[in-house]
Amino acid sequence: MNTFKIGVKSKDIEFEYLAGSVKTTTPWFQPTKHILNKFIKTIAKIEYYEKYNLFLVGGVVNDRIGKTWDVDIVVCGEIIPHEFEKFLHEIYDIALNKFNILVDVRWFNAPIERYNQLVEANKKEKVKTIRFGHYQKKIGNECTEINLFEKGKKISKYLVELEVIIPNTKTINTKVIPKYVKI
Repeated sequence: MNTFKIGVKSKDIEFEYLAGSVKTTTPWFQPTKHILNKFIKTIAKIEYYEKYNLFLVGGVVNDRIGKTWDVDIVVCGEIIPHEFEKFLHEIYDIALNKFNILVDVRWFNAPIERYNQLVEANKKEKVKTIRFGHYQKKIGNECTEINLFEKGKKISKYLVELEVIIPNTKTINTKVIPKYVKI
């Protein structure tokens, strides 16, 4: 069973989630506008926040609040891997352990506008992304791991660089230009 596709249905079931070195034993909730706003104000205080261009993407800005289970964030611009790794750990810790929400944060080597240009042109392109290389979710006795280090280049203890195709097929098929919001 893939525990990434199921949620916790009882407080009596053991839960654990690991992203990089960040661990939580508290299941997350669907993000609300109120929690999202508080989360953004909190991460704006993190060291290195001002160095990056961060964008909310995905369900939270594409009319799916209350339907999506995570907060997708794309980081663009120059990064220094060890600083970015520290930044990611802080964002994930705040999201998981302070606000009980799930985040999916990754850096792209292309400007955010490139994604929509490709959608509009009905084209795809290979780009580089950097993100945590390992995730693990345990619910009761079921445990699922995602090890991206097997698919990409390990650039630090917790980060992996991958080549991905953007936009994904689902976005191309919907023919809807995704929104993004700078935070």
